[in-house]
Amino acid sequence: MDQETAEVNAGVRVFAKDIADQDRKDILDLMLYAQVSASKKYDKNEQSSQWMNYYQGRLIKYGCTLAAFIEPDVVVVSDLPSFREIEFKVAGASGVQPFIAHAKASFAALQISKKAMDFFRGYSGTERSITVNVSSVELAEEGAVLLLFCGIHFSSSIEVKQFFFQEEKFYDLTIRPNGGAFLFDRDKYTTHRANILRQLKEASAGIFNP
Repeated sequence: MDQETAEVNAGVRVFAKDIADQDRKDILDLMLYAQVSASKKYDKNEQSSQWMNYYQGRLIKYGCTLAAFIEPDVVVVSDLPSFREIEFKVAGASGVQPFIAHAKASFAALQISKKAMDFFRGYSGTERSITVNVSSVELAEEGAVLLLFCGIHFSSSIEVKQFFFQEEKFYDLTIRPNGGAFLFDRDKYTTHRANILRQLKEASAGIFNP
């Protein structure tokens, strides 16, 4: 089977303007550490689910509390209107509507749907996949900081059928969403800050061992 993998707009991060400078720096360091750790363990394109789960696990272990998550689901669509009607199923605490809105607005703003469909329609092979990660950091109630992460893995299968002297392609696009809403715990991260900064320094020197 002919396969190809690519990545589109991976790791997009958006911070609200009212996030304190120290929180911004700490969260960026934590996210970078989680990203490097996950990539050390798994190939993000070949093992997207494992990569995203490990990434989120690092966030929880070193500085966050999980408030809500996207329920595991697999959706198959064959056209752009169906793609745009996909609904994210979220489980967890109430008051995480911003998380759902974030997932929808992020992909709409980045025109991920159009890019994804154009990506597949312009391909002549039989299978292709891309992984898209979008994250934002917002100020929640009472000064709490909410980190929103949404990752989606797209894969396609293309069936070519011959009708007399013409051939027609049939596209099935499989979508696997993943992600969560995480409350940043400043005290929890403070106990790990020095170690994370040390490991990030080691990673830049090529000796990272998570």
